[in-house]
Amino acid sequence: MRVLILSWRDIKHPYGGGAELLSHEMAKRWVAKGNEVVHFSSSFPGAKSSEEIDGVRYLREGNWYNVHILGAINAMLGKFKGFDVVVDEVHGIPFFTKFYIHRPIVCLACEVARDIWDQMYPFPLSRIGRFLEKLYFHTYKNIPFLTISPSAKEELVQSGIPSRSITVLPMGFSYTLPRGTPPKEKIPTVIFLGRLVKTKGIEDAIRAFAQIKGELPKAKMWIVGKGEGGYTNKLKDMVKSLKLENNVEFKGFVSETEKFRLLARAHIILVPSAHEGWGLIVPEANIVGTPAIVYNVHGLRDVTKDGVNGIVVKKNNADSLAKESIKMLRDRKRYEQIVLSAKKYASAMNWDNTATVGMKVLKKAVGKK
Repeated sequence: MRVLILSWRDIKHPYGGGAELLSHEMAKRWVAKGNEVVHFSSSFPGAKSSEEIDGVRYLREGNWYNVHILGAINAMLGKFKGFDVVVDEVHGIPFFTKFYIHRPIVCLACEVARDIWDQMYPFPLSRIGRFLEKLYFHTYKNIPFLTISPSAKEELVQSGIPSRSITVLPMGFSYTLPRGTPPKEKIPTVIFLGRLVKTKGIEDAIRAFAQIKGELPKAKMWIVGKGEGGYTNKLKDMVKSLKLENNVEFKGFVSETEKFRLLARAHIILVPSAHEGWGLIVPEANIVGTPAIVYNVHGLRDVTKDGVNGIVVKKNNADSLAKESIKMLRDRKRYEQIVLSAKKYASAMNWDNTATVGMKVLKKAVGKK
């Protein structure tokens, strides 16, 4: 079977995340089973216009704000002919392939944007985004959907997509365990890992750490991830204003190997996102024995089993984040129990199941058994 995937970013994009990893891990397994997969997405500085990764053919054009238009133009010019099925990935909006590709379509939606439009984009872009999202909900009602958590499915149903049309993928995750997993730091160490954008909750994480340091003066915090220069400088100014500059280190973007080394050495990870489709970073931390303290939001509550691989806070604010972090860091016996159960929980996840369920939905869409 020939599969075309349309997405705004790919696995190599510097701002790529869990959605891009999910797409690639399924695609490479589909190829391994004898299928052909082509992935079309936006380009980025230094990117090749075409390359093969793990057997998947990657095509790149344009950037984040015109890739959807370029996808439609390529289709209308006949460049996407011969595919059996199209995976239309949603990141706020889909590629609206329903209107110009006359092949079976499966929609992959990791989350519903809604209020994120207002948090991420200024007026009038936020209003345009909200309008286009409502339009796609209305026009995609008869298209099969893949999503990544019960919470994401619930949001899609609330937005008008029939429950019977939605399949929740059993999620896996990828990890590169460092040789000779390093021990935990000798002093309490908190890590934040993710894109440095407001919706990921980095400001709440910093405020929470200020309280943690108030109770545990030697504690330190690592901030791992990349963001826009202006916002990153704002965060650094915030750290200085809270007199945390000697305890907080901005690590920037790091390799996969270094990421897991840092996760292994940290005692806890803070994940105060406003919204997540699933929360990939939680099992990534768990597999190296680091519990997560997370906000009670869609996605994070699905992947975090309270008291098993982390803690879901009672209230989504910096005070609760700090309170639960301090309790865990002080209760050594409870901490060690959660470390063990977190490793066990994460080790049970794998991408093979994800790819198998995804392919079943694709085959059903084209009428194959």
